Amino acid sequence: MVNINTTYQAFSEVYDIINHMEYNLYNKIPKQFIEMLERTRDKNYKFKIDYSKNINNQELLHETRVILSIIYRDYLCTIEQKEKLKEKDKEELKKEEELLREKYNPDNLFIKKEDFKEENNVIKQEETALVVVAEKWYEKIFRFIKNIFKK
Repeated sequence: MVNINTTYQAFSEVYDIINHMEYNLYNKIPKQFIEMLERTRDKNYKFKIDYSKNINNQELLHETRVILSIIYRDYLCTIEQKEKLKEKDKEELKKEEELLREKYNPDNLFIKKEDFKEENNVIKQEETALVVVAEKWYEKIFRFIKNIFKK
């Protein structure tokens, strides 16, 4: 679930980081994107970034890291780096799809239901087989007489 306030806070962090980039990197990012960040960021959000440290060693919001990775992929990296990132993304998606397919495979779902139904039938049959009660001769006579008077 996406929290809109966290997204605006992430926009604030990204906007601040972009404004501290080197000039040649800053110019690679479209002005419209930077203007959107400026308009939609949370101007009251206070955060601290130590620009003497690497960006990976900072305490940033998860959303900030996602936005920065998208900026890097779309605007800052070379064509070769983009291709490597796309291949890596494809592999990750393929792994995720395999996990989901394995977990939610319709063939397996139906088999499991049938096995479950078979198990229940076996249990019910066992229960009914165990419930066989032999009626004694005097109980049969008593039931017969009782039925005569009910009519």
